[in-house]
Amino acid sequence: MADGAALAWHFADTIVAEFQEAKSRARSFIVFIVPVGPIGQFELFAQRCNEMQISLRDLVLINMDEYLTAEGDYIPTSEALSFRSHMERALWSRLDPALAPPPAHRHFPDPRDPQATNRLIERCGGVDVTVSMKES
Repeated sequence: MADGAALAWHFADTIVAEFQEAKSRARSFIVFIVPVGPIGQFELFAQRCNEMQISLRDLVLINMDEYLTAEGDYIPTSEALSFRSHMERALWSRLDPALAPPPAHRHFPDPRDPQATNRLIERCGGVDVTVSMKES
């Protein structure tokens, strides 16, 4: 298995395990902060959740960032670099809709309201897992 593929599978399996561990604590929301890249892991995470029938209805997934225009707005989702579009293609559209978290639980930092992420985390009772990935 190539290193990139091994990293993607490791990410997917780790996120499943971390989610199940957090779920065992019986919190109302399970909050993850994740990067978009490297790429390949969210497709596998969706695959694992579908195969194992893991409901992510109480997952609040906070992405770390998104590209902005020169005016400080999100780039359009039609742009190839859009992280919001990537997450839709790689994760949300691949999950069984019955298992997927509601759209309100899919968060990107708001360039017009930077404190919105902090308020969301506070409402949810804190962060369960923060993932940082890098390719070597």
